[in-house]
Amino acid sequence: MALKGKKLTKEHRNKLSISHKGQVPWNKGIKTGIKPWLGKKRSQETIEKIRKSKKGVSNHKLIGKKLSEDTKLKISLSLTGKKQSDETKQKRSLALKGRKVGFAQNPVHSKKTKIKMKELAKKHIGSNNYNWKGGITKLAEKIRKSCLYKDWRDDILKRDNYKCTECNKKDCYLIVHHVNHFAKILEENKITNLTDAYNCDELWHRYNGITLCKNCHSLKHTNLNLYEKK
Repeated sequence: MALKGKKLTKEHRNKLSISHKGQVPWNKGIKTGIKPWLGKKRSQETIEKIRKSKKGVSNHKLIGKKLSEDTKLKISLSLTGKKQSDETKQKRSLALKGRKVGFAQNPVHSKKTKIKMKELAKKHIGSNNYNWKGGITKLAEKIRKSCLYKDWRDDILKRDNYKCTECNKKDCYLIVHHVNHFAKILEENKITNLTDAYNCDELWHRYNGITLCKNCHSLKHTNLNLYEKK
């Protein structure tokens, strides 16, 4: 084809547009794309050919490309202040429930693996971590974002069968509540850094956590505040 690989001028495109105006497209009413394959099975040979042709080809246009600082700033500004509604969070939670996560077939880590993760985490805390920004993150937030805390939370959710232990509600936003208050543990054990937190057994005991829905969790904290005022 004579025009293959050539870019048309704006004037040329306008002329083509005017000349084709009112004409019926040749493929109108014809099923195109993947629809002809609906309900049909491809042979193993065809599947293998498609797999080889797609190998190493990325479907995402941005993978491997570097964004300019101006583009990064625009994306940052467009997302600033945006929060997901509770309904959206619940939908995501239900969609991901039961799905296997991570690289392993079984998302539950063995005790041996957890010990290794704990030892590795000790080597990459504070200024030794690649995300270190001068100590601007609060200690409680650091602990809650750690691998050990996520494992502790997952274990309690699984133990309680992913339902609120107070009202037995399932398929809702669930929170793992500390029986002995989180801040109280930090204060009583004089925890001032992540190393102290990792070595504090009370923080990681399963008996110190219960699964609650959002409403029951807020009631627990309301009752706790009333008790402390007395």
